[in-house]
Amino acid sequence: MKKYFLYTVLLLCCNISVAQTVKLNFGRTISSVKSSHADLDILNKTINTTNVGIGVDLFEKENYYLSNEINFSMLGGKEKNIFLEAPYDDYSKKWGYLSLSSSLRYKINFDESKYLFIGAGPKINFIIDSNKFSQTLYEDTYVMKNYTFGVLTELGYVQRIFERYKVGIVGSYSYSITPNSKTEFNRLRINPIAINLTLGYSL
Repeated sequence: MKKYFLYTVLLLCCNISVAQTVKLNFGRTISSVKSSHADLDILNKTINTTNVGIGVDLFEKENYYLSNEINFSMLGGKEKNIFLEAPYDDYSKKWGYLSLSSSLRYKINFDESKYLFIGAGPKINFIIDSNKFSQTLYEDTYVMKNYTFGVLTELGYVQRIFERYKVGIVGSYSYSITPNSKTEFNRLRINPIAINLTLGYSL
């Protein structure tokens, strides 16, 4: 945990030193656990949680720029089974994650002050919570991986409201290439969808 925090601070300092825009993100994340075996309903219902993050925009050109972000979110899923007794008839499980992403965004300009964009790039997620499936039916079967690699896709709108300030709304979908947890017979992935508001300041 301490090592991840130090790496994150170092990365953030390096990015800010060359940033053209710094920004704050906050919004909601929808997530559930996807099993490689469709007949295994492991925390497969969605939960809705808050996420927050900071980021920088680099190499801004007329039609593209690079967006690097660090975000914190709670990811997991929910499970219902009327044939089980409480608390396992209706419960949820979530883990804290710190995510680092770098997205190349292509701009569709309306004018000098506002544009749409689509973006994509790599994403790495570090678990900063206990990696156990504690208080679930799977406590003795699964353990979460300490980190996963994935791909981030984005669609958003940004508008300049003052000379140096920007606001925007961003929708994103993340696909985990490496599983969040696995056994010999099954793989579990969390592929969250997020809707964020963003406030940026041009340096």
